[in-house]
Amino acid sequence: MENMVEKEVAVALESHFAQLVDAYENPNFYQNNTTHQISEPLCQYIKQFEGPREVLHKCCKNLVVSIVEKHKTYVKAQKNCNNILIHMLLYVAARVASCSEMPNTEVVVDLLSAIFDCDKSFRNLLMGAYFEPDVCFLVTHVQSVFSSLEEGLGAYRYFLQHTNKAKKYFVSNGFPRRMVDTNLQEAGIGHPAVFAIANRCLRTFKLLVEHGTNLDDYLESHSASSLLEMIQLFIPENNTPEVKFCREVFTREHPEILAHEEQTLMMLSRKAIRRHLNREFELPSGIDALPIPGILKRYLHLDLD
Repeated sequence: MENMVEKEVAVALESHFAQLVDAYENPNFYQNNTTHQISEPLCQYIKQFEGPREVLHKCCKNLVVSIVEKHKTYVKAQKNCNNILIHMLLYVAARVASCSEMPNTEVVVDLLSAIFDCDKSFRNLLMGAYFEPDVCFLVTHVQSVFSSLEEGLGAYRYFLQHTNKAKKYFVSNGFPRRMVDTNLQEAGIGHPAVFAIANRCLRTFKLLVEHGTNLDDYLESHSASSLLEMIQLFIPENNTPEVKFCREVFTREHPEILAHEEQTLMMLSRKAIRRHLNREFELPSGIDALPIPGILKRYLHLDLD
């Protein structure tokens, strides 16, 4: 019975995918459709699927692997990736992987590596984790891959979890960096967390801090307090919820910027534990594995509720 279900799922996904590839033969297709639009039939099928998840995951894995292999073959033959069809399919594969929550870390990391090798950043993939689709293009001139900011944030979290699990680094601006710290483009936009603050993307900023974003490079050329000054610069209204939120998140992760008398042993202990887990690629997942009461786990998670 399960083999029949698996075959039906595989046929359905391959059918949607074949329609997508066929549509690209129309030269106006790429110009008139976003990645979100062309991947929507696949993702709607995945969201509505009610059968065994392991069957869905296996079929999604096969689809993603086939796209990545197609891309590798093309790049090997052409020495670069200048084919819109081949390259855009990588973003379709990324959305399929995150939408299905496919658990195959090796495949997910291989896909992200293919995207990064061509783009040299995750700007095109991840702008939809900072802005709603209708705002994304207006602010960044990049079309969101996702149907909503909520989906984008979920995908970002999914990618961070898998790259952490694989202990994966990407060479960004000449330095190996984790995905959470990989610049959003080769030059200009800079650090993801700084970009999030500058554009008032508060939920994205919190997600990055939760996953151990490292602002040391930024703070080497700016004093720690200047990041708070930057929050004030981009969110100039004093004591608004936005300013308070960013300040609270940042000071919980960096208690050393507080006045000495405001620092507590609990704050400094939290920072030490989080730094240790981060070095082991276990932030935030490793917190829940610690043999401590739930209230302390929430404290380590920078719980703001």
